[in-house]
Amino acid sequence: MLRIYDLKCDYRRNPVGIDDIHPRFSWKLQSDKASVMQTGYHITIHDGARTIWDTGLVSSKSSAHIEYDGEPLRSRGIYTWQVEVRASAELHEEESALSDTASFEMGLLSVEDWQAEWIEAEETTDPMTMMPAQYFRKSFMISKPVKRARLYQTAHGLYEFWINGEFGTEDRYKPGFTMYYKRLQYQVYDVLPLLRSGENVWSVILADGWWRGVTGGDVRNNFGSTLAFLGQLELEYEDGSREVIISDDAFVTSTGGILQSDMKLGDVYDASLEPCGWKLPGFDVSGWKNARISASAYTGKENLIASNSVPVRRMEALQGKALRDSEGSLVIDFGQNIAGNVKMTFHNLTKGQKVTVEFGEDFKDGAFYNRTVAHNTPIPGLERFQQIDYIAAGTCEETYEPLFSVFGFQYLRISGYEGEINSGDFEAYAVYSVLEETGEFVCSSRLVNQLVKNSRWSQKGNFLDVPTDCPTRERSPWTGDSQIYAKTAGWFAEVYPFFEKWMQDVAADQCENGKILNIAPNCMMMHDPVALKAQKEYLAKAAAEAEKAKSDGDDSAPYDPMVSIMANIYAPDGGYILDGSSGWGDTATITPWTMYLRYGDVRILKQQYASAKKWVDYMIANAKNKNELWASELWYTENGGSDGQYVWDTRYQWGEWLEPDVPNVVMRGPDAFIKPDPEVPTAYLCY
Repeated sequence: MLRIYDLKCDYRRNPVGIDDIHPRFSWKLQSDKASVMQTGYHITIHDGARTIWDTGLVSSKSSAHIEYDGEPLRSRGIYTWQVEVRASAELHEEESALSDTASFEMGLLSVEDWQAEWIEAEETTDPMTMMPAQYFRKSFMISKPVKRARLYQTAHGLYEFWINGEFGTEDRYKPGFTMYYKRLQYQVYDVLPLLRSGENVWSVILADGWWRGVTGGDVRNNFGSTLAFLGQLELEYEDGSREVIISDDAFVTSTGGILQSDMKLGDVYDASLEPCGWKLPGFDVSGWKNARISASAYTGKENLIASNSVPVRRMEALQGKALRDSEGSLVIDFGQNIAGNVKMTFHNLTKGQKVTVEFGEDFKDGAFYNRTVAHNTPIPGLERFQQIDYIAAGTCEETYEPLFSVFGFQYLRISGYEGEINSGDFEAYAVYSVLEETGEFVCSSRLVNQLVKNSRWSQKGNFLDVPTDCPTRERSPWTGDSQIYAKTAGWFAEVYPFFEKWMQDVAADQCENGKILNIAPNCMMMHDPVALKAQKEYLAKAAAEAEKAKSDGDDSAPYDPMVSIMANIYAPDGGYILDGSSGWGDTATITPWTMYLRYGDVRILKQQYASAKKWVDYMIANAKNKNELWASELWYTENGGSDGQYVWDTRYQWGEWLEPDVPNVVMRGPDAFIKPDPEVPTAYLCY
């Protein structure tokens, strides 16, 4: 018997809130016979009772990437689809099967569909100061039966939301990381099960996230220094009427227990300041103020796109084991290095008691050790690192689970708490993009199997909406790391939608001259000109003071070379002076091609072609520039003729970045900028 299963639309099962007007369909076949091969398919798509696309019988062996070509799809449209497949095998007659019904739902396809207003809470912000999370709530009444409820939301910063005190979704770290000025994702959720008759409450918390947090090196306010929220709740009643509840100045706002929350630095949380019951109906909002409509230049709606990758969620859960290290510190060991977070429970704390929880990956000489991830910084306020400071409310049992930070760790070191550790008091969970696992490898070698296991955990720890280089010291989407690993990633999991989304942001952050940034979207530089001006002024002043202290021999103000480096790191043609290196920028060509070879979906090549061509043109232009410091080499001499125009020996190059026993380009100093080794750049240009 022939069976059709695993129906997907744009790589997802029954997706809600897409904006692809030519979605792609796929399915799989199962048969009790051997060597069965599809010979044709027939897809029908319906808008209610009306058929909007009927392919007829198409002779084809393909069961993937079948692109919609029917009537124009409409905003909010809910469509159902089925596929009939014909197949045959040697010595067997042709047979056919009809699939179950699947669905897909469109998001908001035009700016005019948005009635909501961008809202803010903070009247003033200091780009150099850490700010508390922002709390928003709005109550509304429901007096008749609701048939359908959809919530469309996004934010500058990360957002979590609740309806009547219930989490609205399992998805975390929304709206994800994109080149926000050009591409800001919104999410769509079915909240019908959370609604009730009478008063309802829609509540939201905003935190720094990728928008203004520290996710790269020593930089905050990457895209802006003010948080903002945009949301639209659409209710369709059983009687056919509709109501739209929007983010506007009727939302009220305040702060709560989350005094600081940074994805990398961690949290400061004062449980005594958390307003009790603020997410529920009946809460007294006196003392809260009305939100204000944003006047920011960044709060338009033309850049809004539906989420087009997989969500980030809590995945594997690990129980912690308490122990004392060689220094007598209380340590919790989870037995596995992960990127994620911890739900922690404390007992019998006194009000105001501070418990500090530090996250680390290693032990050294029998003691908790996290200096592999901590580092000095010239920016004030960034001294904390992978740490939670919990300030107690003073109840017999208190539980805290960070919502907006994420850590790389196996161990916790706990200071300021000597209470009993019960089973389940510390539960860690891995957090990463939900990529369907598609491959496994096992052999007779224990060491090789462990290598594969380590690689898979490394992939999980570094696939959090964007491909990062490490989940501890920084969480930057380095382009070089991803293009090297993309092929392997595709053997372990279905990563096409993950890379399809990310590559569009690589292109969106590409410089006009074709240069690709080492990190994309770049989270180690400020895109916001106001915040950038403030940081440049601070760094220039700090660099001048450091230079003066050095020349005066003032040991009380030691010279910090990082200040001078950061003060002069921006390039006139965009990005940093280190950007545009071969191997890193080559993700513009290599990653789309790798995805095409792995999945056979040509769309990523079509979408990325212009970006790839700009990058190759940039490489060629740089190769044509002669480097006089290499003038005596063969490619510039009479024997070499015109070969020099194909040898890329200019600009900064990372080269063979971590070659054992060889000083890398950073250690080489200024020479790396003026006389780069040409072998690696030229090889990539040739490829």
